[in-house]
Amino acid sequence: MGNNFEQLYIKLRKAEQRILSDEQVMKLPDIENQHPHYSEWLKRKDTLQRFDNYLANRSFKTALEIGCGNGWFSNWLAKRVSKVTGQDINQTEVEQARRVFTTENLQFSTEENVLELSHNLMPDLVVFNASLQYFNPEEKLIENLLELLSDSSEIHILDTPV
Repeated sequence: MGNNFEQLYIKLRKAEQRILSDEQVMKLPDIENQHPHYSEWLKRKDTLQRFDNYLANRSFKTALEIGCGNGWFSNWLAKRVSKVTGQDINQTEVEQARRVFTTENLQFSTEENVLELSHNLMPDLVVFNASLQYFNPEEKLIENLLELLSDSSEIHILDTPV
């Protein structure tokens, strides 16, 4: 994607007040009630609880979060799945994720080719958490993922306006 895309993306994220400190990222999905995106995080917290209830009745060994950003959800997932990979093309946020979350069963990748990463990982669980809207066309990505994954694998799309 290139460095120019990332610079523009980070500039936009800062303007939207979506770049968080390491301390804030560690506490997610909990955030100060005066934060401009507090209500959004309340919704994410609700989704997280519902997804946690869903996972309680299943056993996944490997998971891939596509579009992990600062890694907070991948870290949460690593407490429930044996091995988790968080993937994002945004080097700045992945560096923050690597710095903040150092769980042994959690790794982060900036691999741009999601399908290649997925093929190598062959995860039981693929999650797009507030990230599918960044892929165009998203239908083709899902179709290609379905071809690579096993019949027992699952794809979940969370908190995405698509």
